[in-house]
Amino acid sequence: MAFIAGEIAAVLDLPEVLRRRLFVAALLHDVGALSPEEKMDLYASKVEECDTHCIRGARLLHQVDGFGEEGRVLRLHHATLRDGSLADVDEDTARLAQIVHLSDLVDRALDRGRYVLHQADTMCDMARDLARCDFEVSIVRAFLEVARREDFWLQMVLPTLGQHLEAISPCRGEMLDACGVEVHAGLVQGMVDFRSSFTAAHSAGVAEAADALGGYCDLSPERRVVLRIAGLLHDLGKMAVPTSILEKPSGLTKAEFAFMRQHTFHTYRLLRGVDGLGGMAAWAAYHHEKLDGSGYPFHLEGRALDPQARIIGVADIFTAMAEDRPYRKGQGREGVLRVLRDECTTGRVDGELVETVAESYPDMVGRVLDAQHAARSRFSDVLQPAGEKGAKADQST
Repeated sequence: MAFIAGEIAAVLDLPEVLRRRLFVAALLHDVGALSPEEKMDLYASKVEECDTHCIRGARLLHQVDGFGEEGRVLRLHHATLRDGSLADVDEDTARLAQIVHLSDLVDRALDRGRYVLHQADTMCDMARDLARCDFEVSIVRAFLEVARREDFWLQMVLPTLGQHLEAISPCRGEMLDACGVEVHAGLVQGMVDFRSSFTAAHSAGVAEAADALGGYCDLSPERRVVLRIAGLLHDLGKMAVPTSILEKPSGLTKAEFAFMRQHTFHTYRLLRGVDGLGGMAAWAAYHHEKLDGSGYPFHLEGRALDPQARIIGVADIFTAMAEDRPYRKGQGREGVLRVLRDECTTGRVDGELVETVAESYPDMVGRVLDAQHAARSRFSDVLQPAGEKGAKADQST
């Protein structure tokens, strides 16, 4: 969809700053559809009421520094001229929202089981029908000009489209420092964790626990920032796990647990593809590896798990045991330390880290609870029904 939007923007000769805003908004346009099931329903055009995910997406982006303009586009990316919701919006936001909307309609209407060039005329007829009443004529004309080119349609269905987008991205060459990466990781954390009230604050808690442990172990401030990022991103792969499994009110079956075990592999796969993260991809993805090789998905043993990976693993256990889950209440000090010490006794986690947790428990649990309280507040702001606390902001975006 971002490819279609970018091609329309090129014909319209939009300024570079608007092309960048459009590109980011197009990539993130359905970020407010928090579960795989909701995303599939949207893509299959099974959802008639689209406002909810637009509002959620805008709220998510407005929580992250530097994404406010894109958030305004997301809020309106299902708006049309006919419904009047673009009337009081600035011209740039209105145009970008319409481009995203038209691109989304074309992308969803395309049947990837049929030869793409046989569908081009149908797509163009659909766009012509939408001119004047739903979209600015200039935007539809720009799409029709793009649609004349066979390469446009053929490129759209290639399996290498992602690589092509990377090569032509208006964001290519941009670099983030560690603080910038942490800000972006906070957005991803919301996308992953806000699917369920039971996971809403989990990654924030793991990040804070890892930072605390790093401090107790005298790691440098720079290394601790990277630990925090690894904590925020450690469950990235859970985006592939159905919400029904995440929220199951009892223990998982063997088959369900096998499905869950894929998430660390996908965390590793996704983060390894990002230049400049170094060892952080491994620190995030190895949080279910064990020193005796009994963990997953790589069954690594102690010598392959560096101190940072061990810290994330202990931080994950600490946070998971202390928080409520659908099938049990969170544990207090005795319960958390009992689980950690059992893991230590069986040679699965680092004993020195477990004793560090025991010695620093009051400070550590206080920090984690504060971080999780802030994350739950963000979760409530995103998930609250439209028209409540954020109504004014929802309308202004």
